Amino acid sequence: MWSSPGDEDGVGVEAVERGAQDFLIKTDLGPKLLGQTIRYAIERARQQEELEQRNRELALLNQIVRHDIKNDLTVILGWGVALREHVEPAGEDHLDRIMRASEHIEAIADTAGDFMEILDGEEQPELHPISLPSVLETEVAKANSAHADATITVPESLLPGLQVTATDLLSSVFRNLLNNAVIHNDKAEPHVSVEVETDADRVAVHVCDNGPGIPDSQKSSVFGQGAMGEQSHGSGIGLYLVDTLVAMYDGTVQIRDRSDWAGEPNLDGSVFR
Repeated sequence: MWSSPGDEDGVGVEAVERGAQDFLIKTDLGPKLLGQTIRYAIERARQQEELEQRNRELALLNQIVRHDIKNDLTVILGWGVALREHVEPAGEDHLDRIMRASEHIEAIADTAGDFMEILDGEEQPELHPISLPSVLETEVAKANSAHADATITVPESLLPGLQVTATDLLSSVFRNLLNNAVIHNDKAEPHVSVEVETDADRVAVHVCDNGPGIPDSQKSSVFGQGAMGEQSHGSGIGLYLVDTLVAMYDGTVQIRDRSDWAGEPNLDGSVFR
């Protein structure tokens, strides 16, 4: 689109707002500029088509992760439970490894599916009141079921009506934090506690563990996309998803050494707040 010198700014801005890729001023128009503008427009159109194709591929991947893989994992886990009473003592460890591996894949599938839901969703998702006690109790129960060697607790004194403004993906925040606290714990008996602080206009949730903690050099990068610890076997997007969701809810995530937060220097572990 082109305009005359007198109204180029207003018309140009309006044109771009309505979908034009660029605008040209008549007095500046020449063969070289016109050819360059056309080439740039063609390249932008090609890149847009590639982006739309990638989005279609990601949507298909999301469908596969959410449906096919999850369905097969449900079958595997169901048969594993049914087989347990028929397995000889010598084979119990093998069955346990199969179950843990299947549960781990299921957790990765959930995280990847949640992340795809963010990418596919609106730029500004609609936030609404979510019952925090209900989400915490559900996710702690799931984590205790998935990690039999760990002890994960949530306060019994949570106000039943306590709500936060978020989306239904809030559960994914706590699922990833709890699983992360157990998977990266080097203790024979991992302990994870969830604590909640409230005041007039905010809620702070602390996920505390007795693991080895996170080195200071990694605290600023652990929430980065694809960030993984040396011993991690996950997808590298769990904590990135946590940070993305919490920011979407107009909140923040912080990592502190448990000794600093609790004031007890003999305690190891980290606190995600």
